[in-house]
Amino acid sequence: MIFCFGANASNKEVPHALCHRGINPLAIVAYDEDRKMLQLEFCSRAVYLYLGVPPAVHQALLDAPSKGKYFNRSIRGQYAYHAIPQDAEKPVRCDQ
Repeated sequence: MIFCFGANASNKEVPHALCHRGINPLAIVAYDEDRKMLQLEFCSRAVYLYLGVPPAVHQALLDAPSKGKYFNRSIRGQYAYHAIPQDAEKPVRCDQ
């Protein structure tokens, strides 16, 4: 399965050292502003696609001193989501 992110997509990878120390549960944060889709890859390698996430929520997640606390407080349970199977392909840019 390929998830196509548009020209306004962003992708931020968190240093793996933070994963291994348990400091940050998120390994990769990808966001498509046009579609309001937030894709999160956790250090466990579980990947979820959240739908209808406003740009301000994405930016607040990136700016949060504790990504895990922000995720639990402001994203988990607030938006529809789909788990992405481990064998699915990573998102690609539509404009490439």
